[in-house]
Amino acid sequence: MSPSSAPAALLSLLDTVHLIEPVIRAHSAQAERERRLPDAVANTMRESGLYRLWRPRAFGGLEVDPMTAFQVFEEVSRIDSAAGWNLWASCNFDTVGPWFDDEGAKEIFGQPGALLAGSWFPSRRAEPVDGGYRVTGQTPFASGADQAQWIIGLMKYL
Repeated sequence: MSPSSAPAALLSLLDTVHLIEPVIRAHSAQAERERRLPDAVANTMRESGLYRLWRPRAFGGLEVDPMTAFQVFEEVSRIDSAAGWNLWASCNFDTVGPWFDDEGAKEIFGQPGALLAGSWFPSRRAEPVDGGYRVTGQTPFASGADQAQWIIGLMKYL
């Protein structure tokens, strides 16, 4: 797709990526050294709205189509693969929103700046207790967990 035929939304998002590129590049070595996305990069991507690519408009998201989002993920990854991976991983969890009831979805996805992280496997154990559930288990790795407001994962109910 030539730049002149790209949708305006994509061009705007790619312009945003190019504007924050210096911040991503400046922290690339730190990300590699510390094996985590630096807060400065996560905060810059949050403030730029990139973490809201797949968030529904009803929750302040951009609700872009998959191909537009993939092109943004690719462009961020071209600058720094760790930043691109973390952006994709967080946005990916927005796709589970329909699994939640309205109240739960609003609590999680209604925070415009909320970053999500998680891991599907292994599943954790959820045991009913007074007032909710006690969740136990371990997740060996969850990209972006350091900056996330919500951790999403599979549960095995007892």
